[in-house]
Amino acid sequence: MAPDPVPGETDITRVRPDGLVLRGRHLAGRDPLLVFIHGFRSNHRGAKAQAVACYAAAHGLGCLRLDQVGHGDSDGRFEDFRVSAAVEDTIDAIRALDPADVILIGSSLGAMIALRIALAEALPVRGALFIAPACHFISRHPASGDEKVRMQLEQQGYVESFDPYLQQPYRIPRAMIDDIRAMEPAPGPIAVPCPVRLMHGTDDHSIPHSESEDLHRRIAGSTLTLIDGGDHRLDRYIPLMLEELEALLSAALSGSATTR
Repeated sequence: MAPDPVPGETDITRVRPDGLVLRGRHLAGRDPLLVFIHGFRSNHRGAKAQAVACYAAAHGLGCLRLDQVGHGDSDGRFEDFRVSAAVEDTIDAIRALDPADVILIGSSLGAMIALRIALAEALPVRGALFIAPACHFISRHPASGDEKVRMQLEQQGYVESFDPYLQQPYRIPRAMIDDIRAMEPAPGPIAVPCPVRLMHGTDDHSIPHSESEDLHRRIAGSTLTLIDGGDHRLDRYIPLMLEELEALLSAALSGSATTR
């Protein structure tokens, strides 16, 4: 069952140049605009996205949560999803709202999208919260070095996978894999021009918490909260997520969000 809309939210649509329509929800409010970016095979209706929108409503802030191509209410096939396009689509959707300040909240692969948006410096991003980030989604996946997987890609042009949350199989085309890999951050320091906070569960079996530990070392001034026993979704730890968001907002509003 879909969650009830947050009071004050309105449906929002964005038409891409290719004609596909992206759909989500927007809450008008003061800046900074909170932008929730969902993860791989997720959507804007999840518990964390709903909690961010409720937080925004309670504090008079604006909020945007948008489904990417092939996800949730948006047009397109899942096989046509690309991180590179999601970055541009999200930037365009934010620009249309013309906020003076933006806070990005990225979950799983959404954190990779958020990272790319922050690095592009095309928007007034004042802070970013990465929840169980999957910024090396392909290169650190256990199957990335599997000879059987490589053979599947060569012979079929896709690999078969299984969604444990939706309990259904799906295909990941080679073009999607190549695109995600190309968007992964290069080795070495990552100069993110705003405060960054990371949170990750120690029992995450989808993306190991070592991913966040690595990002924490590479992003100067970032903070990392490891959640003992936390899984990948971290839906049971939403109050902690909101505490991290409040700390990020405090840093942004205090003026510490200036470019390093």
